[in-house]
Amino acid sequence: MELMKLYRRPAVRGLFFVAAFGLVPACTTDGDDGDESDSMAEDTDSGADDMTGPLSFAVDVEPIISSSCVASCHEVDGLNESLILTEGSAYDNLIGVMSGQLPQMQIVNPGNKSVSYMWHKLNNTHLAEGGSGAQMPYEGQALPAGELILIGDWIDEGAMP
Repeated sequence: MELMKLYRRPAVRGLFFVAAFGLVPACTTDGDDGDESDSMAEDTDSGADDMTGPLSFAVDVEPIISSSCVASCHEVDGLNESLILTEGSAYDNLIGVMSGQLPQMQIVNPGNKSVSYMWHKLNNTHLAEGGSGAQMPYEGQALPAGELILIGDWIDEGAMP
């Protein structure tokens, strides 16, 4: 996933600077006129891409799912073909659909990540909610913090297509 797609969220911006620069504040001046750091912030926060607009599944979330969830698992003939997350079907199979592992909770409940089973599976809190199975992605490392924040923000913003 492109760094700028993750970077468009304010919380992720903070994580990026903490990780990349070891707790260096995002906007510092080097003693000159400060224009360089100011223009960097302006370029990132404005422009044709409208980096502060609402998140969308197609642009922001589907690339994460495609790279982390589909290969050998959430595809036809995969380990978990009961939930197909391939391009073109993933959104409809996630939004408002009741979870097979926790039938009283939707996989993605638009507007509320705390009652979205996908959120709990990604954060390894699904067992505490009464769910089952392993943390997702299966047999891999947990998603990076920036991607988790982005997915959580997308759900809380209404899980737009």
